[in-house]
Amino acid sequence: MIDKAYLEITNICNLRCSFCHGTKREKRMLTDAEFELITDRLAGRVKVLYFHLLGEPLLHPSFPHFVRRAWEKGFFPILTTNGSLLAKCGETVLENLPYKISMSLHAPAANAAFSDPAYFDAVYREACEVTAYLCAMFGGGHAVGLFDGAGLLTLSSAAVLLIVMAV
Repeated sequence: MIDKAYLEITNICNLRCSFCHGTKREKRMLTDAEFELITDRLAGRVKVLYFHLLGEPLLHPSFPHFVRRAWEKGFFPILTTNGSLLAKCGETVLENLPYKISMSLHAPAANAAFSDPAYFDAVYREACEVTAYLCAMFGGGHAVGLFDGAGLLTLSSAAVLLIVMAV
């Protein structure tokens, strides 16, 4: 069995970070039928399904459906996000919970959104709310911590690990 596979459900991103090379491919989103076809072929062969590559998965309107279907097909779905849409989509993510959520917040110089102190505060608040919800849902085994310097923020619960990196 293959340990993991990365599935780009969209190559569209709402940020333009200087460290990301982006893509010259036509902007598009995976259709529901394409998702079914790909995941049918991977089912039983792949354990962990990452929603991550060049696009922001939370921009895809079928993301909640894709997470549910991934669970139903026996995958452990993992979301990697830039975190900018969590305040807007947080409730939907909680209702269709992936196995793990990773947020990567890179250098303020890389994107104007990160230079606004309110941005990190809003993402941090949403991350704390998500973690509180998960801790209530799954019980103990959680930790919350914020570290300066490398800026590693780890919020976790029984089935979910949320990592925020502000480098």
